[in-house]
This record gives sequence, C-alpha cells and structure tokens, in this order.
Amino acid sequence: MITNRMLLFFVSLALLSCNSETNSLTEKPVEKDSIVVVLPPLVKAPVAEFDIPFEEFILDAEVGGVYTVRSGGGSRIILPPSVMVDSYGDLLQGDIKFRYREFHDAADIYCAGIPMD
Repeated sequence: MITNRMLLFFVSLALLSCNSETNSLTEKPVEKDSIVVVLPPLVKAPVAEFDIPFEEFILDAEVGGVYTVRSGGGSRIILPPSVMVDSYGDLLQGDIKFRYREFHDAADIYCAGIPMD
C-alpha cells in the first residue's frame, strides 16, 4: 500500500527528472573584480511547493529565552543568557534572528533538497 508521503516522493522524483531549468531566485551572485559569477545554491528543493518553510524568531543574546516551534513536533529551542559568540569568540549583544525548520523523515529531507552525499 502506498502512503501519501511515498506518493509525494515518487511524484517529486518524476517532476525533478523533467525539470532542467534553474531557479534564478536562489542563485547568489558573487562579484570578483569586475566579473559577476553566479554560484548554484548548495541546497535546492526539487519542487518548491513541497519545501518545508523556515520559522523565524528573534531572541536577545544577553537575556536568552525559550522558543517553542509552532510547526512540527513542538520542539523547544533554549538559549541561555550570554552564550552566543561570533567567529572571533566575542559575545554577541542585542537581538539575534534565528531561522529554524524540522525534518522528521526521508521525505521531508528529499523535499527540502538536502543532498545526502
């Protein structure tokens, strides 16, 4: 018996094999001297309509907080006060914008376009 997720997987696979054009909205131009080079995205959903959307939230880095994810399994993201640092090891201050999404099975991962290499 084929479940809805399996059917979605096979339909997405069929559509992916027929689609040869690139999505210019997700390609990022990179300037080098006076030449603009367009790099393909690292993660690209095969069918944009099935991609799992990000949830965005803002927490104060100095105060911390708890965010309960609205979609998915109700995960909680706990940010203790003053634990976020930048690439130099300096503590971050002020509001930090987070983007989060959950994947629960192989169909979710496939629909998001995450490579499994």
